[in-house]
Amino acid sequence: MQPVAITGVTGFIGRHVARELTNRGLPWRGLVRNAGKIGRLGLAQGEIAEGTLEDEAALQRLCERAGAVIHCGGSIAGFRRRDFFLTNVAGTERLARAARRQSVARFVHVSSLAAREPGLSAYAASKAESEEVLRREAQEMAWAAVRPPAVYGPGDEATIPLIRALTWPMAFVPGHKSSRLSLIYASDLAKALVHLAVSDPSTGKVYEVDDGKPRGYTFPDMAAMAAAVTGAKPRVVFVPRSILIVPAWASLIAGWARGRASIFAPGKLGELYHGDWVVNPNFSHLPGWQPRIDFSTGFAETLKWYREHGWLPEGHLRAGSVRAKQRGPL
Repeated sequence: MQPVAITGVTGFIGRHVARELTNRGLPWRGLVRNAGKIGRLGLAQGEIAEGTLEDEAALQRLCERAGAVIHCGGSIAGFRRRDFFLTNVAGTERLARAARRQSVARFVHVSSLAAREPGLSAYAASKAESEEVLRREAQEMAWAAVRPPAVYGPGDEATIPLIRALTWPMAFVPGHKSSRLSLIYASDLAKALVHLAVSDPSTGKVYEVDDGKPRGYTFPDMAAMAAAVTGAKPRVVFVPRSILIVPAWASLIAGWARGRASIFAPGKLGELYHGDWVVNPNFSHLPGWQPRIDFSTGFAETLKWYREHGWLPEGHLRAGSVRAKQRGPL
């Protein structure tokens, strides 16, 4: 059986993809910068191709004898516009060429809903361009691009601020009263990506997948659903964009000083204050796949995992939240 090649396998989405393949009894090979991280993340069932998206020899090893590629690797933080393009665009181009040279049958690219709005940020622009690169480079290779909305679930560091906010009496969130966004639980996204890699015969399509909630969620919607878990509904307070400009620049400078870019930077504000991150229903139908986890269930499972792993202190949860703890193992 040919393995499925995965980039970004030690990242949040990539880990879920690897576990979904393992659960299905399908072999996989992951591109990793540090092989030791595989064992620490409990992903020892797969093969390893050590290297990066900049290493063409490593990409050839990754794709050798592979039946499909699931490209989860990419950059969500950078100091300059070119940082995003070097990884998200040039990396996708090198990987597509390697897959084609190794006669890989199918390429599944994890893009972003931000690709719809390339003018908002360097990240959004790089994701839009990565899709165009794949269109050009795929040639005879079947391909699909998936634009997830906000992805959350156990093990995700990026959504800690939102989950934390929904456990406090007052939830301070960036956005507006009219802001709406779609969500998807990580394991549901992984199932969609694996389905595209091993079961779906279509090619040249872009999908926007979510948890099936029509017109997505408002922040008050999420607060009300979180209240069913925590026992008390937080009051949602919308933070004006002007208040976050200085903190965003401070975060960028601090990241520069320590040599590690932060996700929260001035360029991110354009994305945070864009009012419509709801999937387009014209692109959301993926035959053979259905989401299983709504936000009520996903929030409870994610909160439970954060508590058990010490990512959120006990004090963040009110007495009613004991119900989340009693839901049982993930």
